[in-house]
Amino acid sequence: LIRCEQKGIKIASYYLSNYPILKELRAAIDRGVSVEIIIDETSPVEAIQSLGLPYKTWKHSNRPELLMHHKFILFQSNIDGDAILVNGSFNL
Repeated sequence: LIRCEQKGIKIASYYLSNYPILKELRAAIDRGVSVEIIIDETSPVEAIQSLGLPYKTWKHSNRPELLMHHKFILFQSNIDGDAILVNGSFNL
């Protein structure tokens, strides 16, 4: 789906460190696709930063028991131009 995206990819994930997926996101940016990533502030960011991917962290404020534990990807214009939402319980 990353390779088929034409406009934009929005990701909210507690943890995002799968290097092959991150490399595909970098390739999408390089071909003009907008990529937005939100991860929890406790998630490691070294792999994301090493590829120059844009990201924001969700901050817990003063309550470390609160996590941004979402796991979804929104593809805005994918196969046949349709939007596709992928969600689940997996961390990437």
